[in-house]
Amino acid sequence: MNWLQKVIAWLRSLFTRKRLIRSRNVAALPPQLDPLVLGKFITTRFSATNGVPPYKFTTAILTLPPGMTLNMDGAYIGAPTKTGDFTFQVTVTDSGGGSDTRTYTQTVFGAPRITNTFPKGEVGKDYSVQLNIDGGSQPYRIKILNLPPWLMYAAGTQILTGKPTAAGTTQLTIEITDANDTKVTETVSIAVEPPPAPLKITSTSPL
Repeated sequence: MNWLQKVIAWLRSLFTRKRLIRSRNVAALPPQLDPLVLGKFITTRFSATNGVPPYKFTTAILTLPPGMTLNMDGAYIGAPTKTGDFTFQVTVTDSGGGSDTRTYTQTVFGAPRITNTFPKGEVGKDYSVQLNIDGGSQPYRIKILNLPPWLMYAAGTQILTGKPTAAGTTQLTIEITDANDTKVTETVSIAVEPPPAPLKITSTSPL
């Protein structure tokens, strides 16, 4: 072997050692996952640091949140179909044979929604109802887009109060945004009845 062949062999050996070192240091990213929202489609991607590209990503499919899929190129896509906490492992393998397995726990929240009914009101009588919100992630930000003049909303207590001034149906459009910036809009109705007819004294015979 002449000197040129020795230099080439040394360079190849050096490249291989560096490749193996990089391969042994491959690490899956991200370190943790953001929560998901029930029924909301997302597309994101797992990646890796160090190692030797290209990378391959695998997991046990049945452990992912239902509705989600992990492709071998790291694409993580889908719309979750079940709420709860789901723990699964993602393994990244690089072209040098190095691998890293990371365990994730991902929470799937339901979208926020109003759960209570709204009682009937009566003209001239005090009215009060508290908004009950379920699902999503607290705290909630609530905005009522078409509050009528007779009704007031206290954000701190989520209570609507007022005194109806006319019979009919009052419709409210309520926008709810949770801590994950999941926004839903609901329309609710308050039926307002007229005041009862005044009592009348009648007589069928002369006094």
